[in-house]
Amino acid sequence: MEKILYFLLIINPLLSVLLDAKFDYYRFLSLIILSIVTFLMFKREKMIKYIIIILSFFLICFAINFNSMYSIGKYFNHTVWILNFIVLLIYFSNESNIKGLYRYIDRYYKNIAFMILGINVFEFILIITKKGFVYQWEGTYFKGSNSMPHTAAYLMIVLISMIMVLYEIRRQKKIILLSILPIIIIMLTGARASLGILAILILVFILRNKLIIKSCIISIITLIIGADYIKEIPVTKKFLRQIEYGQFSSGRDLMTDIQLEYFNQGSRLQKIIGVGPDKTYLMNSIYYGLEVWAHNDLIQVLVGYGYIGVIIYMFAIVYFLLAHIKRGNILESILIVIGLMFLAVSNGLYSYSAITLAIPILSVLLYSKNNRYNIDKS
Repeated sequence: MEKILYFLLIINPLLSVLLDAKFDYYRFLSLIILSIVTFLMFKREKMIKYIIIILSFFLICFAINFNSMYSIGKYFNHTVWILNFIVLLIYFSNESNIKGLYRYIDRYYKNIAFMILGINVFEFILIITKKGFVYQWEGTYFKGSNSMPHTAAYLMIVLISMIMVLYEIRRQKKIILLSILPIIIIMLTGARASLGILAILILVFILRNKLIIKSCIISIITLIIGADYIKEIPVTKKFLRQIEYGQFSSGRDLMTDIQLEYFNQGSRLQKIIGVGPDKTYLMNSIYYGLEVWAHNDLIQVLVGYGYIGVIIYMFAIVYFLLAHIKRGNILESILIVIGLMFLAVSNGLYSYSAITLAIPILSVLLYSKNNRYNIDKS
């Protein structure tokens, strides 16, 4: 069962490129991975208590809020997404599980590298032929073969994470070249929220390989030579345009106010277990004019699953962080979690399965720093 999980996590980028725009691929994959990880957690004595408590809470919330649901489909989707997010954080905090995925990546190193190269070639063709671009957000942005630009950006984060892990395994410098196009694609998507986690990954690579001075020199030269070109990058244009319009948060502040006001009007029980994640769509539809979620994990979870939901959400993140800190990788662990939390509060994290599926890869990346020899030896 573990090998099926590892296979799905690794093959995901290729499947995303091929299937995401054709049907609701990530919802389907999230449900499969959630089922597998839940089954595996029940087999682990130390994890049984966590999965029982988590599943019980969300089932109770579902039962209590059933009659007042705005959309059972949206409620179900968000429950699958948040459960998938939580169980992945907990499952891949365990050392043996991380080692298993590491060994799988090591074993199929060449296959994974070839897959990433193939995706790079395919995305490059979509760029030069301009078939991967779409007009939205008052501009033209790259979405590749994915359903939307944000998904394309988050997929590139997964690829960059994989490339960094491959580099840690074999230390072949040429593998890093495969990350150049994914970085460019992120800039072309206009997905500003992805820049935070991208910057963290680059910083981790710089610190781990002691490239601080070289990186500073390259950055300064790039800024001097390419200042005019940087202004023309889609993500920069989006930044400047929204600052000019006074809409830097893209309406996130207003949506937050709407959701908090609605939440504060709830009963004591509703504040404890929430009113359902589907209600954020209803409130934004009525008061904001768009049927969308809160675009902020903490607000979305608070409204959807109440104070207990926020506690479970934060527990999973802290559990993940402390597990890696205890293994000696303090700075990088904190940086990665900061990057994930920035994404969580700026646009939403758990509701984007495309980036949630990066968690296992990031876990291997963090673990590999101080434990590479032990993994290889075992």
